[in-house]
Amino acid sequence: MVDYLMVPNLEKWQHYKDRFPPWIKLHRDLLNDYQFGCLQDASKAHLIAIWLLASQMDNKIPYDSNWISNKINATSKVDIKLLIDNGFIVLVQSASEMLADCKQSAMREREGEREGKGERETQEPSTVVLPSSAKYSYTEVTPNGTHDIDHNENVGLFENAEHPVFDDSENPESPSPKKIKTKKIKPEEPNPATEAWAAYSREYFSRYHTEPVRNAKINAQLRQFVKRVPQNEAALIAAYYLHHENYFYVQKGHSIGLLLADAEKLRTEWATNTKITSGTARQRDRTQTIANAFAPLIAEARKQEAEKNGK
Repeated sequence: MVDYLMVPNLEKWQHYKDRFPPWIKLHRDLLNDYQFGCLQDASKAHLIAIWLLASQMDNKIPYDSNWISNKINATSKVDIKLLIDNGFIVLVQSASEMLADCKQSAMREREGEREGKGERETQEPSTVVLPSSAKYSYTEVTPNGTHDIDHNENVGLFENAEHPVFDDSENPESPSPKKIKTKKIKPEEPNPATEAWAAYSREYFSRYHTEPVRNAKINAQLRQFVKRVPQNEAALIAAYYLHHENYFYVQKGHSIGLLLADAEKLRTEWATNTKITSGTARQRDRTQTIANAFAPLIAEARKQEAEKNGK
């Protein structure tokens, strides 16, 4: 089996459980994905096309960047390594390569032990313990020579399994088998201020066609901003702010300082989908002034009417 690429959690994007779906789902939450937002636009387009390709190939894409580029009709180089490093796709190695690496490591370890204890007259061959569904071949080394061994049972990949374990239980003089432990790296939690800046800078560039200035003052204001609004909403509010047509915001070029100054107001407008501009505020002010002027007259009229009906 050759190496191939797969998309983690493809079922999240795929609408149908069967192979060859006519279309896949593209969630809007993707806009809030920090790692996706950090990709270049070309890599974003390549990744979405690779998702489509994976849905048509049972999530087993040949590890060949030229083939992938032609298959998705890419006009620029597809950076497969970048997508693998960021966890968007996974490289799956063939079972034979994995077994060969583990076999060589075990043989080196056993040779070191024999040098320390001296050569034994007879030795039992090592046994490789693999999942029952594995298909593999390897070379068995004994004092009498080498033998090619083929195991022809139905195979899958090493699903939910760690490295193979070499079992020497038949040889009482051999040390107890050791299982190689893998260390799981806990993903780093996203920084709300970093996410807010990513959303702000993206929308700022879309509006003004230039990158926003960032310095120590801006960083301090961002940290204060994410403390004054719900942290999981900070990036969305920052993006919303860049689409606000308030005269004062536009006049000041949608500065971070105004985002911080009106943090609570902008959060309310974003949550209610209601933008309050200076014109809207003046109109409401005039309406309230008129209501205040006529309120005593209305109250007096209602009082006289009530007295008249009471008689």
